[in-house]
Amino acid sequence: MTNTPFAHTLLELSQRFDTLITLCHGKIPNSLAHALPLAVTIHGSENNLLALARGLELEGKKPIIITHTPLAHLIPATHDLHQSIIVSTSTLVPIVIPPGTTIITPADTLETHKALVAAATKNATTLITLPAHSKNITTPQTPFVLGRSETLRTGEDCALIASGFDLHAALCAQEKLERQGITCTVLNAHTLPIDKHTILASAHATRCIATTALLAPHLLPLLHTPIPIHTAVACTPESLIKTVKDAILHKLQLATTQKHPCAQNGKEFILSDGKKIASIPELAHELFTMNDQTFTHHCNAHKNDFATWISDVFAQKQLAREITSCTNRIALAMKLSRAR
Repeated sequence: MTNTPFAHTLLELSQRFDTLITLCHGKIPNSLAHALPLAVTIHGSENNLLALARGLELEGKKPIIITHTPLAHLIPATHDLHQSIIVSTSTLVPIVIPPGTTIITPADTLETHKALVAAATKNATTLITLPAHSKNITTPQTPFVLGRSETLRTGEDCALIASGFDLHAALCAQEKLERQGITCTVLNAHTLPIDKHTILASAHATRCIATTALLAPHLLPLLHTPIPIHTAVACTPESLIKTVKDAILHKLQLATTQKHPCAQNGKEFILSDGKKIASIPELAHELFTMNDQTFTHHCNAHKNDFATWISDVFAQKQLAREITSCTNRIALAMKLSRAR
């Protein structure tokens, strides 16, 4: 709340919209006091603060309320507000969103600026949480539309959905996974209620979802098909990488239960440990968890038994050519999982 870009945005908005009035719950930070000499400091309970905001609305004003109070504590008391902007410096926690309520969780200072401008032009109450730090991962050209999830990266293997501070970890996880042969679509779900259409399109394209504890409750009701959704236990790159891999493994396991061509008796692929594999989906699932010793026995710089089997048994010559030179176990599993 004390960062200069935020103060500059408030000053810009106060100059553009003469109906805006800033209410600070508690002491005004120096950066805001200098930028907004007319900001009003309110002490006491949140109810008094919101009652004042409602009174200002009745006078044709649009209050911008700045508070340390978590939004989860404020939401039950905001039902009487119709065009206020509430900005909280506290981290957003999983909550139930009442009908008509909009919450924005910007990822950085650039997105905070866009969120405030969008909220100032919206004839409704909007709640915003400020990002935990000022490092920008978006650019001035990154699209921002209120209510729409933005696609920051495009991949085929998993949809990785995050927002706010968690988006930093998601992008880091995506880069590390790509080096392992796993490509992820990264969605910035900065607005709640969540963008149903973008989420569903990405879910059906990748056939599995990895997300955060904040967003999971809003995603689960959207999906009525067996598309795995896995939630990270912590929003770190390492935790999100594990969550993506768990979601993909779940997807691969589901694929083995669906109807697909199987090798005839006697033509199954027999691994060096004696296990038999009868279909391409089964092979993709097995590769994802296979130990390196077994993999290199069948696939190395000199041969690719998997490609030979796919070509000879299933006559999928093109797929076999695509994987012939692939000696990365995870990458090979992903190539097979994308073949439909």
